[in-house]
Amino acid sequence: MLLSAFSCLSSQSHRKNLSLREACNKIIHAEVVGLIPRQEQQSSVPPVSRTVILEGTCNDGEWRVELDALAFLNAACEHF
Repeated sequence: MLLSAFSCLSSQSHRKNLSLREACNKIIHAEVVGLIPRQEQQSSVPPVSRTVILEGTCNDGEWRVELDALAFLNAACEHF
């Protein structure tokens, strides 16, 4: 099952969709984890980002994943 909400961007700027299993592996092996800030109108509560950035290395190559956290959680709940 490929999920477009999980996309991997390698060092060669090649984008591909990841399976749920591949997304889980990227989460486990990520060396850097960050959030993309969401721009919203002024509020007393800071906006929460749905997009998580994961970065790491594999076989001397670098990878970067943009993960939609809500889509990932929905897919994981449906699968398990």
